[in-house]
Amino acid sequence: MKPYSAEYQRILKWIFAACLIAVSFVFFSGNRVSEPLAFKIVIQNSSLLPEKADWPLIYGNLKHMFFCLFIFAFFFCVGNIILRFCFGMKDIDGKTALYSIGVGSGVFSAAIMLTAFFFRATHFVLTCYFWFLTVFSAVYIICLIRRTKKTGVRKVTGDFPYVMAILLLSALLLNLFSAALPPFEYDSLEYHLAGPKEILRNGRYAYFDNNMYMNIPSNISMVYLFIQGVARDSGKFVNYAYGLLILGAIYAFVADKAGKNCALLAAASFYITGLLTKELMYAHIEISAAFFTVLAFMCIWEYLSGKKIPYLVLCGIFAGFALGSKYTSVLTLILPVLSVLLVFENGGKKIGSPLIFVFTVLLVFSPWILKNIMAAKNPFYPIFQDIFGGAGGWTPEISRRFAVSHYGSAGSAIDNIKSLADFSINDYFGTPLLLLFPLFCLFSLKNPFAKIGGVWIITGILSWAVFSKGYIRFLIPSFPIIFISGALCFPDLPAGITCKKLTKAVITFMLFFNFLSCAMLFAEGRYLKVFASQCDREDFLKKANNHYAAVMHLNKYASADTKVLFLGEARTYYAEFIPLYNTVFNNSILSGTGNDIFDRRYYLDNNIGYILVNIPELERMMKTYKYTPVNDMNGYLKWLKTTFPRFYEDRSGIIIYKI
Repeated sequence: MKPYSAEYQRILKWIFAACLIAVSFVFFSGNRVSEPLAFKIVIQNSSLLPEKADWPLIYGNLKHMFFCLFIFAFFFCVGNIILRFCFGMKDIDGKTALYSIGVGSGVFSAAIMLTAFFFRATHFVLTCYFWFLTVFSAVYIICLIRRTKKTGVRKVTGDFPYVMAILLLSALLLNLFSAALPPFEYDSLEYHLAGPKEILRNGRYAYFDNNMYMNIPSNISMVYLFIQGVARDSGKFVNYAYGLLILGAIYAFVADKAGKNCALLAAASFYITGLLTKELMYAHIEISAAFFTVLAFMCIWEYLSGKKIPYLVLCGIFAGFALGSKYTSVLTLILPVLSVLLVFENGGKKIGSPLIFVFTVLLVFSPWILKNIMAAKNPFYPIFQDIFGGAGGWTPEISRRFAVSHYGSAGSAIDNIKSLADFSINDYFGTPLLLLFPLFCLFSLKNPFAKIGGVWIITGILSWAVFSKGYIRFLIPSFPIIFISGALCFPDLPAGITCKKLTKAVITFMLFFNFLSCAMLFAEGRYLKVFASQCDREDFLKKANNHYAAVMHLNKYASADTKVLFLGEARTYYAEFIPLYNTVFNNSILSGTGNDIFDRRYYLDNNIGYILVNIPELERMMKTYKYTPVNDMNGYLKWLKTTFPRFYEDRSGIIIYKI
């Protein structure tokens, strides 16, 4: 057969790109208008599919996964261009691809944040972003494919321990089910997902006086904002994708240094933990911070191994993106990097390298500093309130509550270290394996990985123990470094039968134990039933959150511009109206108003249509934080009962009053 000409192949590629864009348009149009035509024709009319299967749920999850694949393709293309032209990294391998996704993810988040702050963040603007990046990425990937055909692709071969490989693949599927659950966790519904939805509703990312968490830097929240503006409920799969990228980064780094068997050991040990399975059920931000942490660790190792300054700059870039994802990255990333630089650098570089690193971190974090200064009057809002002050309702009392709730003290360091032991007994498991890996360093004191990883791990855990309140998930960014260090030191174990074979047997047993723990954790409650169509999505959310049914009831009767005051409640992600918060960390309209709150006209003047009271949450806040929204809480509840008609009430303690 006569081969096609180069011109004809080029035309076919452009036709393929156009078809890809057209298919994606049909695929995603259902998020904003109705179900795509292809779904109605192909799936609903097919007689080959089981009648009782919940195919809209399965189709919806596949749709969200496909959309997240698009998002990370954008990240790769944007980041790869920056690495090519700014750092001279023209060859594409596993590490460069990970660096590209990391750089692109951070730059993309900063662009969305600046757009939302200085301009507008509406469905139209974000959709324009999406189509521009789709066309741009399609063209760029086609160019990369053409270039790859000329240079060739290096094949990866080798034997793997099949037991670990099978466990890892099973964990991948199990964690995918976790990520596919509808959002139901407290923090996700309060600000991780609710915050971007509120920004999209307002069209601007200004200062939020009634939800302090919306003002804290969060790069991944900007990704959630973009997704909600284009495809709504796909956000949780972004968390799953970051987990896969961490898995790939661990494997790529360890395989390059110690072989594929050790790489698979490190990757499986990290991924088969109950904590990760549980975190992937939620829309938290620790996993994205962990991704940037792994990339920073890879870059600092390359720099200390004799590579050039660009790797130190890249390390600072990823550290800045991690800091923009979560302030606690100072504990698990920036302090360890500084300690490594100070310990392992030679003479004249001892001061220069840390200064370059810190300058790069602050430069990358500067968009958030600018936003904080302009919106909150504090470059590091909401911390350092005594030094910089702050805007809006961030009072010294709220600052004190926030510090007590989120940060510990030197006196609690021992208790936090002890909590690591409880970590293995509770829902998460995996701590015995965590403690086992650093022990490998005892057999390899001359191994440079043991030295660098040891300094990193000790600095990270001690700073977490001293300054954190003991939240185990704040340590997630340190977990990959622990497993990487242990796996890299594994070949240095004594060759005796007793030591090496016993260690392998213990690790294999613990991986099995951890996987069974993950499976049991997922099978708890109604998680598994959602996928077996034995539990309806709405029923699942009603049982997972006592406020969900009340919010859905309000969605039926309250218009989009109706204001609803939440008393003792802040989980507003599913609300289609305007929520007003009243929680321990927010400055509510009930604060500092004196007797005005007992005047019906006060609520009419503030255009409040309903008041939602969550009695159990009020009691929890008053018990946990010694906080009451008003001085006379019992009197205020009695006044509400006698002044306004009850619009809704259920057995869980939720009452809605209509103004």
